[in-house]
Amino acid sequence: MWVRKFQPGIKQIFISNSQFQKTKTIIQMNKNTFSGILICLYVFLSAISTLTAQVQVHSSDFNDSQGEAFVISGNIGSSPWMVNRSGPDWGARIHNNILELTNTAGFAANANGWVFAHLETGEFESPYNSTLASNPGKVSWYFNMQQIRENPAGFGSNSYGVAFIIGSTSSSPAATGNGYAIVLGNSGAPDPIRFVNYTNGIQSLGTSTGGLIVAGSPLDNPTDDYMSLKLTYNPANNLWELFGRLDGSSFVDPMEGELVALGSVTDNEYTQQAMPYMGAYWQGSTAADQTSFFDNVSVWLELEGGIPPSITNIIQTPASDITPETTVSVSATVTPGDAPVSLVELQWGISASDLSNTIVTTTGGDNIYTTESDIPAQEHNTSVYYVIFAEDTDGETATSAMQSYLVTDPEIDLVIVSVTNPEPISVETGVPFEELPLPDSLSVTLDNNESINLEVIWHEGEYDPDTPDNYLLDGDLVLTEGVANPDNLQAQIEVIVTLPDLSETIAGWFFTEETQGADQGTDENIGKLINREPSFTGNYTFPTGASPGTNSISSTQWVEGMDTKYWIIEVSTLNFGNLTLSSKQQSSNTGPRDFKVQYRIGAQGTWIDVDNTNIIVGNDNFSSGVLSNITLPAACNNKATLFIRWIMTSNTSVNDGTVAAGGTSRIDEIEIRGIFSDDFQRIVIGVEELPSQDVFVGTTFEEIELPGIITVFFDDLGSEELEVIWNPEDYDGDAAGTYTITGEIQLLEGMDNPDDIQPSVVVNVIPEPQFYTVTFNVDMTAAPGFDPDEDDVYITGSMFDNAIPGTLPDDQLMSHSGNMIYTRTMTLEEGSYTYKYYINAGLGNPEPGPDRLLDLTQDMEVNDIWIATNIAESEGLDLRVFPNPATNYIHVYSEVEIHEIKLLDLKGQIIKSIYPAENQMFFSIQDVSAGLYILQVNTREGYLTKKIQVMR
Repeated sequence: MWVRKFQPGIKQIFISNSQFQKTKTIIQMNKNTFSGILICLYVFLSAISTLTAQVQVHSSDFNDSQGEAFVISGNIGSSPWMVNRSGPDWGARIHNNILELTNTAGFAANANGWVFAHLETGEFESPYNSTLASNPGKVSWYFNMQQIRENPAGFGSNSYGVAFIIGSTSSSPAATGNGYAIVLGNSGAPDPIRFVNYTNGIQSLGTSTGGLIVAGSPLDNPTDDYMSLKLTYNPANNLWELFGRLDGSSFVDPMEGELVALGSVTDNEYTQQAMPYMGAYWQGSTAADQTSFFDNVSVWLELEGGIPPSITNIIQTPASDITPETTVSVSATVTPGDAPVSLVELQWGISASDLSNTIVTTTGGDNIYTTESDIPAQEHNTSVYYVIFAEDTDGETATSAMQSYLVTDPEIDLVIVSVTNPEPISVETGVPFEELPLPDSLSVTLDNNESINLEVIWHEGEYDPDTPDNYLLDGDLVLTEGVANPDNLQAQIEVIVTLPDLSETIAGWFFTEETQGADQGTDENIGKLINREPSFTGNYTFPTGASPGTNSISSTQWVEGMDTKYWIIEVSTLNFGNLTLSSKQQSSNTGPRDFKVQYRIGAQGTWIDVDNTNIIVGNDNFSSGVLSNITLPAACNNKATLFIRWIMTSNTSVNDGTVAAGGTSRIDEIEIRGIFSDDFQRIVIGVEELPSQDVFVGTTFEEIELPGIITVFFDDLGSEELEVIWNPEDYDGDAAGTYTITGEIQLLEGMDNPDDIQPSVVVNVIPEPQFYTVTFNVDMTAAPGFDPDEDDVYITGSMFDNAIPGTLPDDQLMSHSGNMIYTRTMTLEEGSYTYKYYINAGLGNPEPGPDRLLDLTQDMEVNDIWIATNIAESEGLDLRVFPNPATNYIHVYSEVEIHEIKLLDLKGQIIKSIYPAENQMFFSIQDVSAGLYILQVNTREGYLTKKIQVMR
């Protein structure tokens, strides 16, 4: 049942005084004998204290089941308890003689959220007032409470916390409204029962540990035990008192037995505000089947001096279908309190704030009072509000809860002006449309500002239970008589289809032992160490961790650590994808405040920031520096070696100063989760670089030395030797040019090449070279000290890569052909060469002067003369060179035989040379560019140099 009312003929009072505070006596008596006994009691008590009485204004024992299904919005069955929530699968039910709140109301995926199962306190029995300070006496709340978690973390947005909200200004109390509550849950341990007030929602409490009253034993750490609780408020002095006990393995009615005083406090922060909502609150995160339970909820008022009348069984005639021609009569049962009833009247109006019209009532006996005249007929779309007011001969008064009805003309339809759509629901893949937890009805607003519930017929639309996505479903409103929908408004609901959570722990550092090694995860990751950066020289300690009974890891040496100091772990994610990262950090007041997370693939990879991981750490029991299931990039999937680090991003300390030498940083509950799969592909990220090749025109594709096996590199930092098939269409061996030949990698099972990376070889096709025979002759007559019987002559130059004379004797040693002439014949490729003659092997006796130059374009014979160092330039030599400047030829004349004519540039490089062996010579310069040159003429009697200007 929902409300315990005084039964006709029965009086129920509590008698208390300062001498008997621990004595509660319930006296029940028959109406016929009540008056005489009361006189005796009055005479007795007047000598001790003032008579007080407790009136029960609400009671819910939840013994009437409202169904096994959880309710996600609106009333729970036919009870006055209503549900409001946030999160796709939060709900409440009244079943099994209890009120149960859960985060697993249906098939939706578990998510962060909350649920509030509440009553409207304006519906409580008179004389209760939703503005607590306006109540005529002390208010008492009794209830049972229990939740299943051993260490509820509090009221942060993703933490588990349970509360019984005594009064709230909002029916969505998580993040809005002010109020009072009895709560369980805070960071760390212990978790005592606390009486609190809150501003801007109960989640503003966060994971704090304080309150107006913080309970001691036995409710200093009740964990998941069953409890009985009582709270009282005295509006005369704003004094709050908290009482409670542990009940054992099940609930015991808090009205029975003794409760232990847990503390008191004076507070009036919100007692002057109307708080129209009271109820059970439960919030949390994504773990499955997280529940809390409540029972035996009752609210009492303690009145001094007497008991007011009790108003019950209000009957309106007619109860419905009230038209503009209808008048309305009202009757009610008014039971006397401790004095006869002197007045009962109906107060009414067409505004809830103005009930200035009154109608007297009469009684025909049995305490039933009926209006003498009816409430007059009203116009279409008019709401009428009324209350029953009663007063007894002692001046004690009572007012019923507000009643109302709507006047409607059956020939004029009410029009739907808006639809209140339900919150989105979330389900895992595989739930067919027929099994979606869609609401059967929802609220619509009519043009008279009234709200009614209408049935909804939902349409499947494009919903696909096997494809994760967000689907928007439409629903048709089922109209009732007198309701129209001219704009064809529809209901809509978003259905979020997600993949099942198949993730498992790959690696975890929870520090259950004082060691750096991972203590959770796959066999490959168990024991892998968490460390600091390589330059760290300090020690690791293991102070208290984020959860009771566990440790964390801690270190100092964070000074000037911005972008250089960090925590680091190494893990293997082979065969795992869809990775997430969680961690908790805490620093001392002088420890580092700001961090971010980065990852690196392999030992030589690049550090890359992880999105949404800018961390602000506090000295607050690991409550602020928290990462919860942060998605890691797909690049981290299926990796043999993955590094993750938490690196400082500033030198600011927790207390907004600068990080000090003794400042500490702790980290705990590091967890990397992922989904296992045998289907992960190794992704090609590169191939080995192959050297270019030179081939001659006419070389066929098959004759090119292309490798059949190459090295291929993968995203897991491994490599494989794989076959490659080269593309002959990339090559034409009959045309000189540069060709890039590409190939197709022959992948094995479990490999993929989504970027179509191809190996390539650059092939240069060049013409066939021309070779000519050249004979070098050198006259050694002028070589000082040369003895043909003792000495040898060598030639070397660029044709031998300037090898030292004598190192290639078969190629460099010249043959003596008589008359001091030495000769060597060789076959060389067409081109330009430099060369020089040497006496004997080695570099000790070279021909004087610069290297000689040979332009080889045909078979030829070269006749050289060893230049004698004792032949000086002769000024008296009869040698004529003309014209100068010259254009095509230079005429050289000498009185003696000319051995050699050289044309050199100003840097001393030989441009051209001839060996005339005559007295005069026409020296061609047609192929010489315009400019200034040096002409050197060598004879047996000396040499002469002249500057020559070539004109064009």
